[in-house]
Amino acid sequence: ENVKAILEEAGTNFDHVLKRNVYITHAGDFDAVYKVMERYFTTPVASTGVITGLVPTSARVEVDVIAALPD
Repeated sequence: ENVKAILEEAGTNFDHVLKRNVYITHAGDFDAVYKVMERYFTTPVASTGVITGLVPTSARVEVDVIAALPD
């Protein structure tokens, strides 16, 4: 929902995302995280998924995207 709000504030949406990066702290969360992603990203998008530590250490998932502005 945070990414959705940021995209909308910028005047775009998930249909215009060109690239997404997903950082997950626990490998066991991978399937659950990507099921959530499928609800928001309904068309294929270039994606990178990484199992890593995050700051703050209490974080479990971080997502960033690169999106185009519609014409």
